[in-house]
Amino acid sequence: MEIIKKGNILEVHGIIKTMSDATKINEMLEEFREGDTVIIDIIDSFVVPSMLIGGLLKIEEEGINIELKVHSDILYEVLDDLNLIDKLHVKRVD
Repeated sequence: MEIIKKGNILEVHGIIKTMSDATKINEMLEEFREGDTVIIDIIDSFVVPSMLIGGLLKIEEEGINIELKVHSDILYEVLDDLNLIDKLHVKRVD
């Protein structure tokens, strides 16, 4: 997995499959502060560890605006099943 940071955008390439991958993304999210908007563009992954979901929900509660772009139908459906589409502002991208 590789993360490319471009301002407030985190592009995640590859499959997010380990706790280490989730920790790396969560640590990058700590750089943002209340009122900031961060766009996380998940290019290849069709899964996300629960640790990452927990981290996203935590920073959302701290007042950081999340926009999650997913390219995988499977990941979108999982996030929909978890009722996270509205909470994490998930958008399906082709």
